[in-house]
Amino acid sequence: MFVFEASHDPLTELYNRRAIIEQLQRNIQLSRRRHSEMAVSFIDVNDLKMTNDHFGHDAGDEMIVGLATSIRQTVRGSDLAARIGGDEFLIVFDDCNVSEANFVMERIQKKYADLGKEAKNTTWHFSYGCTQLQANDTPESLIERADKIMYKYKQAYKQSQHLG
Repeated sequence: MFVFEASHDPLTELYNRRAIIEQLQRNIQLSRRRHSEMAVSFIDVNDLKMTNDHFGHDAGDEMIVGLATSIRQTVRGSDLAARIGGDEFLIVFDDCNVSEANFVMERIQKKYADLGKEAKNTTWHFSYGCTQLQANDTPESLIERADKIMYKYKQAYKQSQHLG
């Protein structure tokens, strides 16, 4: 049990930041040896702060757990998922290119939106960015690139909320 607790987020039971970085390093090495593709997705939950402020942290936790559930129900057994910060998640897609990863992310997004409707009669959303392993990538460079892509989508989401 101790090993599980040391490597997993207590709320979601997904990997924690330290564990996913270690796993990502191994997957990068394995992917290079096998000459196979690998993609990652950086995810940020939309409107979590507003939910926490207006409805309390239990409601925010419900959104976090809902995303973890949506991820777990959608990704393959060979893929890895982690909660790496308060509202940030990372998925490592083994033997997968960026377009396939984006397709899976759309499925996760739909499942997550549906969970929000069931749980709170509202649609939950997240922003994400997918990128594919490149020749000189480190775990940090791969995550940083996916984060930058996610940030563009997050800004577009925020803009659309102000217009709507």
